[in-house]
Amino acid sequence: MSSRTQSLGSHDRGAAAGAHAGPRTRGLDRQPPLPRREFASASVACCLSPELLQRFRARVPTAVVAHHPDELLELAITQGVRLVVADPHLAEGRCVQSLIKLREACPTTLIVVYTSLRASVMSDVVELARHGVHDIVIYGTDDTSARFGELLERGAAAPLTSAVLRLLESNLGQMRPALADAIGEMFDSPRKLASVHQLAAAAGTTRRSLYRHLTAAGIESPRLLVVAARIVRAAQMLAHSRMSIRDIARSLGFSKPDIMTLQFVSLTGLRPRQLKDPDRLSALPHIIAGRLISVGDTTGSHVTALPQGIRALGQSRRRQL
Repeated sequence: MSSRTQSLGSHDRGAAAGAHAGPRTRGLDRQPPLPRREFASASVACCLSPELLQRFRARVPTAVVAHHPDELLELAITQGVRLVVADPHLAEGRCVQSLIKLREACPTTLIVVYTSLRASVMSDVVELARHGVHDIVIYGTDDTSARFGELLERGAAAPLTSAVLRLLESNLGQMRPALADAIGEMFDSPRKLASVHQLAAAAGTTRRSLYRHLTAAGIESPRLLVVAARIVRAAQMLAHSRMSIRDIARSLGFSKPDIMTLQFVSLTGLRPRQLKDPDRLSALPHIIAGRLISVGDTTGSHVTALPQGIRALGQSRRRQL
């Protein structure tokens, strides 16, 4: 299982500690629902048992409820759902097959397993992991507002993140799997891996070796790569939420909004407010991938061969500055 996989170890230890006392729900039920600005742009669907559904809807009241796995599959495919939350144990395990079909049909949709930790569900979790479903939330353990908020944000950003990683696919394929997985994890969770040192640690290597491996794979700058992960997330939030630039900068760990703006312009040639333009937003993955790939790298030639209009967006930095 790759390093992007949500580790079951910590959940298992937490559940074991409270196995005789039941789920550790004290304090969790009093948590408020997520602020509307955090999930207003995320399309969310769920298929859960009554107990889990009550808890999830308390956190995410706008989620659309499917009453059967087949209904969930149809809803997710036809309505362009960004985040799906489901208990694989539903419908005598048929939910597993629906989630696998969804993963194949909609690879950018974020699928999250939300379940009670028990022996009977473990085989379902393992089967889903084989098909790329790695995110797990355990009832009464980590089903907090903060956890669901992070998943909602990731679900909304998934298409943009996936587009950047697809354009870097040739470069990532030249790296050790642990490093490629760490980069994927960084784009999924930019707050978690917010520095070159943290990226190196996640990849199980040293900072010096990280620079060497990335250069060999045609990535121009590890520092720029780390910045890109945060800028991609900021771009999604700017385009699809009602959060201010100041709040987004604070949320992503920038010490000042001006620093985020400067990094935005340096990486993309665009100012944050320009991401409200759908054409500029759709061009962003190409612009970022083009900046990350070394000039002399041939594996990224598909990135530089862009339509004139997109190239103009990326090259507009000089005119704006």
